[in-house]
Amino acid sequence: MSKLSILVVSCDRYADVWLPFFTLFWKYWPDCPYSVYLGANTKTYNDSRVKMVLTSKDHSWSESTRRMVEQMSDEYILILLEDFLYLNPVNSSQIEECYQAIQKLDGGYLRLKPFPKPDLQVCDYSMIGEIKTGAPYRAALQASIWRKDILLELLRDGETAWNMELNGSRRSDRIPERFFCVWKPVMNYRAGITLGKWTHFAVKICKKEGVSIDTSLRSVMTWNEDFRRCQRVFIGKCLNKISWKHRRVLGDFLRKLKLIPPKQL
Repeated sequence: MSKLSILVVSCDRYADVWLPFFTLFWKYWPDCPYSVYLGANTKTYNDSRVKMVLTSKDHSWSESTRRMVEQMSDEYILILLEDFLYLNPVNSSQIEECYQAIQKLDGGYLRLKPFPKPDLQVCDYSMIGEIKTGAPYRAALQASIWRKDILLELLRDGETAWNMELNGSRRSDRIPERFFCVWKPVMNYRAGITLGKWTHFAVKICKKEGVSIDTSLRSVMTWNEDFRRCQRVFIGKCLNKISWKHRRVLGDFLRKLKLIPPKQL
């Protein structure tokens, strides 16, 4: 039996996002062979295919995630965020191949979207590369398969998701387990929310897919806000094409110009 399950990390404040997420999730992954869990505080989602893991109070992102993960029994967990909007079908065989790979390689983490890309090719695994220690966003919160104990080791109560990506990546440098990433996406999705607001792209996708979103519960970004978001995404994609050592120098320069967010300690 599979020891992999899926956890969609969320909270009650994002309950309005669950319907768009799961509508597209089940449309593009109807044959998902793994147990699917949704993390929240007290609210539940009415879908027999989805099991709830509740944390009661709304803690920090990392503490809430830790409380969710601790309730799960499987050794490996595919972590997803609630605003991932799927654009293309998910190939279950590719996901299973990644799951088998992380077990055989005794890895702690395998990112299913190459943002950022890995650094080294892995022998006998053409679709997977290794992420070097010291790499920025080594523990990025893209769709990723985690070994449960490694994820719990890296989570720190009080941290935001952004803190976890930055500080958790540096904590990962101090553990022996290797971190991996695919060279090409095995999940094609776009994040639909930035700074608590729907992006215009997300609104367009939901309209195209016939998924209703309630903008009275969650507003849409202004065109100026969305332009600045697109600007940051474009810069990030450009930076992803160069080595992270050079990217780090360039990133410091762009932070001085306030084109990308500042570092957090």
